[in-house]
Amino acid sequence: MTIEVLTWEHHLLVRAREALATPTLNEKPVVDAQALRYAYDYCRVVVHANSRTFGLACRLLPPHKRRAAHALYAFCRATDDLVDKTRLVANAEGLVAAWRSRLS
Repeated sequence: MTIEVLTWEHHLLVRAREALATPTLNEKPVVDAQALRYAYDYCRVVVHANSRTFGLACRLLPPHKRRAAHALYAFCRATDDLVDKTRLVANAEGLVAAWRSRLS
């Protein structure tokens, strides 16, 4: 018998399992190189504008890992800002639903 805990982590784990089971995982996505460079540059700016210590720590990483860390930080920063904003607006559920839709 398995006990399933319905937490926010559960939903992420379910999606991760689905992604791993998807046969298209080995396909390389078509990426606009210029747009990708712009996105990584934007993430770097988000890190440097919001976190001195994280930005300094990232400098110890090799460039490809540094870009990934910046992207993860920028995603978490945007999500945290959204959650903070939901406390101030009446349409909190709509904001979160729109964010989830964009992520899908």
